Amino acid sequence: MASKNDKWSLFKNYLHNELGITKEDIREWLEESVQEEARKLIADSFKSYDIRDRIDAAIKEFHGWGEKPLKTEIARELANRILEKVEIKIQ
Repeated sequence: MASKNDKWSLFKNYLHNELGITKEDIREWLEESVQEEARKLIADSFKSYDIRDRIDAAIKEFHGWGEKPLKTEIARELANRILEKVEIKIQ
């Protein structure tokens, strides 16, 4: 029975001699595969990330400030900041 080292040597020789595959080829293929998978993971992560969901989750966790609901306060503050930027006054 052949040892693990013997089997590895046979396999390595077959890859190199019969198929013409080098260590550099394998490293290049692995690098390309890892880069592609990383791109896919990042794209999927950003695609599934929705800021509106995060805001809604934060609002659900924090039920309100004093007597007014948090969502109303956030909307009012955002509206005021926008109005300040465009110099419109609410009467």
